[in-house]
Order: sequence, then structure tokens, then C-alpha cells
Amino acid sequence: KNDGLEKISDDETGIILTASLVHDLGELKIDGLGHGDISFEHHTQEHENVEETIFERIVGRVADLSDRSYITSAYQEVVQNKDSKLGKVFNTIERIGYLNTALRAFTGIKGERISNWYGLVGNVLSNQITKLLELQNDYSYVREILENNQELITKAFKEVANREVLMDRDGKLSYDLNKFNQAKDAWENALIRSESLMPSR
Repeated sequence: KNDGLEKISDDETGIILTASLVHDLGELKIDGLGHGDISFEHHTQEHENVEETIFERIVGRVADLSDRSYITSAYQEVVQNKDSKLGKVFNTIERIGYLNTALRAFTGIKGERISNWYGLVGNVLSNQITKLLELQNDYSYVREILENNQELITKAFKEVANREVLMDRDGKLSYDLNKFNQAKDAWENALIRSESLMPSR
């Protein structure tokens, strides 16, 4: 559900679903090109240019000619054009996916968490919460997700804040502490202002 924006037609839904199935192809490594998966905050336009080249090569090799144009068009409209209507929707869905992954890492499975769960959770909270708080004004499903996970997100912020920032596998800090604190402040302020984020009911 999206409030204040144009409704999404069945055809547009098909385009978004197609893009969601192929959007990571550009992160593969082929023909001496590629960089693999790049974390959100380190992803640059240069990375996107390489991903576009790899995507075109893969689709050109594996997709039937009759499907190639549709798949490429969906990728260009949704993944590459982040300012388009469908690009904005897809970007929002991706951000929700990041948040869901972080919350699963925070809760763990049967009481067990991955070793660097707080690095992952801190990274996602730093890079996604402030933007999701803005997006809730356009997309009611973002608001619902924030409301439904309000207590869990608050606990995650509190617990991560009590730990030191870890180094990731590339030798970089898992997240920017300043960005984390800014996101934490934005979240806490949103809980106070009813017009930004209503308390869970």
C-alpha cells in the first residue's frame, strides 16, 4: 500500500517482480570483471556502471531473445533509475529487506546469534532507519513495519549502542558511529512525535 503516490498497476507489479529476480546479477564476477556484493554505504556510481556491464553480458548469454528486452527494460527502469516511480518503490522494498535481515540477526534463531550480529545490525540501523522514517510518509506499509517492530528496533538500538564498533571482513568499521547515533536520535524523536511515528497499538 502506498499513500500519496500513484497506484501500482498489475503491469508495473510484474516489472518490479522481474527486477527483483535479476537485480543482483550485476554483482557476479565474470570475464575478469565484477566486485561482488558491496555494502550499502560503500556502493558508488562506479560500482553501478560495472554492474550494468556485467548484467548486460549475463542476460545476453542466458535469456531468450524474446525475454531479453523485457528483462533489460525492467532492470533499467527499476534498478538503475532510482528516481523513477518504480525505482523509488523498489528502493523502499530493498530498505525494508535490509531492516528485516537486521532484526532477524538481532533476535537470532533459538537464542543463537551470528558472531558479528551487532556489526550487521548497527550498519543497517545507521543506513536505513532515518530514510525509512521519511518514507513512511509516502508508503503506509513502511509505517506499518516500523510500528509493528517498534519495540524490537528500540531494543536493537539500545543493545548495539552498548557495544564497540567491530571491524568487518574487509578491515573496515562495520558502521559509522556518528551515523548510528544520528539514526538513534531520529528514531527516539520519532517515537515522541506522534505525527511521525504512532505508538504501536
